[in-house]
Amino acid sequence: MEATTEIQERPTLFALFDGLRERHRIQELLDTLEFRRALTQCLVLALGGAALFGLWTGLYALTLPQLLASAIKAPLLLLGTTAICFPSFFVVQYVMSPRALSLRAAALLQASTLAIIAVSWVVVALPCSLFLANSSNYQGAKVLVTLVAGFGGLIGMGWFARGYRSASSSGEQAGSIRFLIPYMVLFGTVGAQLAWCLRPFLGSPSQGFSLFRPLGGNLFENLLF
Repeated sequence: MEATTEIQERPTLFALFDGLRERHRIQELLDTLEFRRALTQCLVLALGGAALFGLWTGLYALTLPQLLASAIKAPLLLLGTTAICFPSFFVVQYVMSPRALSLRAAALLQASTLAIIAVSWVVVALPCSLFLANSSNYQGAKVLVTLVAGFGGLIGMGWFARGYRSASSSGEQAGSIRFLIPYMVLFGTVGAQLAWCLRPFLGSPSQGFSLFRPLGGNLFENLLF
């Protein structure tokens, strides 16, 4: 009773992160009446962080249209990837896991993962800002942005696995996360291809501003060849 009261009195977002970090706290949080507030705070943090990351990618072209376009595209990237992948996660874990998460718990877990990804993007991007704004190497700038985005994704997926394991545990028996590996690969692949479809994020000063580039190919092909 005291633990539940403490969670309700603390800021919901921090209580959520504590719950995902500490196995015995997550279920207490999911049982409170603060679900809508926690979900809203996570989404606001995710979208705000993604918008800042988009602004950072637009530093390469350093034009107002590209800055605004990238700030809008980055949140769309997170939301679009989740909209495509989340139904698969929920259905598969519901079929394969004996202690499957409810839709409420799964949505809260996914929203907090998006927040972690966005925060990781911002934290890593800040020290790289000067390099990106002053770089004349377009290929190098693309690789840098891809590495920052990939790092944030890895941190987020690690958080996702930890949160699922905590939330689906029963007593001393931890929930299985074997089926999460294909989902993580799916999430990363869909995110990468969706980013390719929404490009440019950096913009190229030599080509001028364009909201979208013609479709064709994929991100991995462009980076490797």
